[in-house]
Amino acid sequence: MDKRSPGNRIWLFGTFLILASIACQTLFPSSVAPGSLEAQVAEGDIHFKGFGNVTYIGCQDPTAVVTIYIGPKTRNIDGVDFEVDVNPVSVNSITNGTQVKTDQCEKASLDDKYDWPAKGIYYPGDGWILLTTCTQNNDEAEGKLFLVGDGFEGEYACYDRNTGGLIYEVAVSAYQLVK
Repeated sequence: MDKRSPGNRIWLFGTFLILASIACQTLFPSSVAPGSLEAQVAEGDIHFKGFGNVTYIGCQDPTAVVTIYIGPKTRNIDGVDFEVDVNPVSVNSITNGTQVKTDQCEKASLDDKYDWPAKGIYYPGDGWILLTTCTQNNDEAEGKLFLVGDGFEGEYACYDRNTGGLIYEVAVSAYQLVK
């Protein structure tokens, strides 16, 4: 006769289920269905277009036009080797004008285009983009864009690589596949 209480049995069973789930995910990673959007994105050389909301100096500009380019699959990006196929990514978030702060937030230089870019790596097996660098000075980016349905959503922030100070933030929604 087993002298374990029902609570212990439930706890053991729950622990077993969690460990079995982790083992299955590790031993049998998810695969991408051939012909699906995920497969097209994994092959790379694909563009998505959408909109973004740029925050700069505490002011928001929700009029950014966003383009995400996912390059061809590779196992080496900028001299870094990967054990699985990945894709280089560039994100451009273009606004007409930039924000200036007087007593309140205002847009200036409306005839000029401003880019709030980022670069990163697309991990096809996980379905997300990790953003690593931004601006023309190779400052540090933090953020992820996730493949959701027919496009990408997420956000990233750009930090000065010398001071660590926040330069800008961008929220992205890009669902238009551009051929």
